Amino acid sequence: MSKIDATSAASETQRAGTRPGGRATKVVAAIHKAALELLAERGYAGVEIPEIAARAGVNRTTIYRRWPAKSELMLDIMLSEMRAKVPTPDTGSFEGDLAQLLASIAEVLMQPLTQDLFHAFAMRRDIDPDYEAMRSAFWEERFAVSGDIVARAIARGEIPVGASPRDVLESGSAPLYFRILALGETVDAGAIAALAKRVARQDFTDFPQSL
Repeated sequence: MSKIDATSAASETQRAGTRPGGRATKVVAAIHKAALELLAERGYAGVEIPEIAARAGVNRTTIYRRWPAKSELMLDIMLSEMRAKVPTPDTGSFEGDLAQLLASIAEVLMQPLTQDLFHAFAMRRDIDPDYEAMRSAFWEERFAVSGDIVARAIARGEIPVGASPRDVLESGSAPLYFRILALGETVDAGAIAALAKRVARQDFTDFPQSL
């Protein structure tokens, strides 16, 4: 398994041999907390692993063993944050599920720290050889987890059988990423409800497959 695969497959608490609530879990939590604090204070470019290790109270080799590069640690943090703050809702309807999912996504995207991380990763496209693998790892997990609401909608007959979960989710989430991250706008509850309603009414029978 490559270092990217090991980082992106799951959080440290989900890896083999790591017990929830065990020492390894507490160490990872301390490292994540220290990294988030430093990111909030200095931004992505102003934080390095030795500083994270010092604030977390661990040896820097503890970090390097799990995340050989800062970008890999930040990817793990981003995935952990999305898991914690963007749960997969189950309201009984696709529109309800999508509205709650989009509200959670918007809340996370409007946080300055999240915006800093996304912009920092985007700028690493040409200088980090692992950029493409990290980007793919992030989005593959997000589409897989959030795809549950599409699977349930298909089972209820709200979305045609064979519809691509990615296409459906992109229809709702892409406007949020564009408006919040690209344009720097805020998105209120009314806009999210209207977006969820529009996507829920979309006919995905002949919807173009992901480009």
